[in-house]
Amino acid sequence: MNFLKEIVLLFGFYRETMHDFLLTQQENNLALAKISLCEAMNYPSGSCPEIVAEIAVGTPAGAAAYGEVLAYALEKHPKAQQAAYNVQQMRLKYSVAKGKYYPSVSPMRISPLMW
Repeated sequence: MNFLKEIVLLFGFYRETMHDFLLTQQENNLALAKISLCEAMNYPSGSCPEIVAEIAVGTPAGAAAYGEVLAYALEKHPKAQQAAYNVQQMRLKYSVAKGKYYPSVSPMRISPLMW
């Protein structure tokens, strides 16, 4: 089941990368919205008032941790299982292909004429 762990790590890396991208995108959207608001309110450039809005975001009661949900999904979801089996299949195909480069021993036929 090491391939499942690798898939979990890849999904985690992808999730973190996408999270960083989306966070940066939303920060840029917020900055553009502030500029548009200041222009609409006819504030001089550079002297826009600071907007303070804190929103408390919590997890709903009874929500499972992300790791637990991801582990359950990887074990039960058909596409995740298919991806895990595809990884295992590709590893086996790789080892078979690599085996062609190893030396091989075959039994030698002894001809009666050699005696």
